[in-house]
This record gives sequence, C-alpha cells and structure tokens, in this order.
Amino acid sequence: MAEVWARTRVVVRRHQKSVVSVVVHRGVQLDRTSRRVTKSGVEVKVTRYELLLLEGLLTRPSRASSLDELVEIVYGRGDRLKSNTIAVIVHNLRRKLVVDMIRNVPGMGYMASRRSTPASQGWIPA
Repeated sequence: MAEVWARTRVVVRRHQKSVVSVVVHRGVQLDRTSRRVTKSGVEVKVTRYELLLLEGLLTRPSRASSLDELVEIVYGRGDRLKSNTIAVIVHNLRRKLVVDMIRNVPGMGYMASRRSTPASQGWIPA
C-alpha cells in the first residue's frame, strides 16, 4: 500500500509541475491564476467568454481547434449554438489584441498563429 501512495504522489507532483499559470504569446500575456490578459504590459479588459476562448487557443498553439471543441471550451456544453458565436468572440479578441494572433483554418476552426505578419505591426496591405 505504501508503494501505491508513493506512485500517486509522484504522478500528482509531475502533473503540478506541468501546469503553466502564465502563457505568453506574441506580446499577449494570459495569467491563468488571476484571469488577467495584458498586451505589452497594459491590461486588456476581456469578457469571460473571450478569456475562455483565448485560454483554449493559447494552451495548444500548434493545433487547430474545431468549432465544436471551442464551443465546449467556452460554454461547457455540447449543444450547437448559433454558427457565428465563436466567430464573434474571435473578432472581438482580434480587435482588442493582435489582429492576426488568431488564425482561421479553413474546414477546421481556429488556432493561435505562430508568427507575426505585417498586419500585426500596423501595416495592412491594400
């Protein structure tokens, strides 16, 4: 029985180390403990849904999330909402943060963009 407790403590300790409380992506910092978002050191006011969506995207930046996955992350239930609900939240986050930080993946959903483009630096091609 002592061995089971020891193994359990190791697994719990390993899991606690892997949880990152602050995620930084392209100048945007998300503190998962205090539930605050900052851009270049300035706090950005975000709604609860925007925060949940941003957290869902930033915790797995190299993976596209489907609309169904994002609905589950944001609303916590599997029922299908209006098709543009997630798109509206993404639009609001793009407006408040870096324009091209969230990338649309056709046929899949959305993902956190890995690199900067000229649009994120204030230049938008005509």
